[in-house]
Amino acid sequence: MVTESAQSSDVPRPSVLLSEPIKVALHYVNGQVLKGAAHDFHPSKPHFHFFPADVGPSGKPIQVHVKDLKAVVFMKDLVGDDLLDEPQKVVEGKQPPGRKVEVVFADGSVLVGLTMAYDPRRPGFFVVPLDPHSNTSRVFVLSHTVSEVRHP
Repeated sequence: MVTESAQSSDVPRPSVLLSEPIKVALHYVNGQVLKGAAHDFHPSKPHFHFFPADVGPSGKPIQVHVKDLKAVVFMKDLVGDDLLDEPQKVVEGKQPPGRKVEVVFADGSVLVGLTMAYDPRRPGFFVVPLDPHSNTSRVFVLSHTVSEVRHP
């Protein structure tokens, strides 16, 4: 669920928090996808503030509740697809470190990539794409939305 922060005036503007915003695509459990900038995301926090791309950093942030998300996709560029939307490609050559993983979400979608640490008891885990040229730098997958994790 996306809600406007009740105390948005207390939230520092992006220029105060980071010199460059973190470009993300938020994939919600209900299928909604929003692109924009996150400025205080942390894997262990229950919520963070988000500036939708169509509003920009000068607008009011919205508070995002992590429990409502399927994944947070960290993108190189907001124009274009992210790893959950782009075709999965197998790339020959040297792979980044990590164990190959196939993440099957409760909605049936599948994410293939590499992970350094998967523990189903944790709130989530990071997956990096197999393709170094992907528009996605990494994905934070919320464990409560995963039905199966395979290590092919």
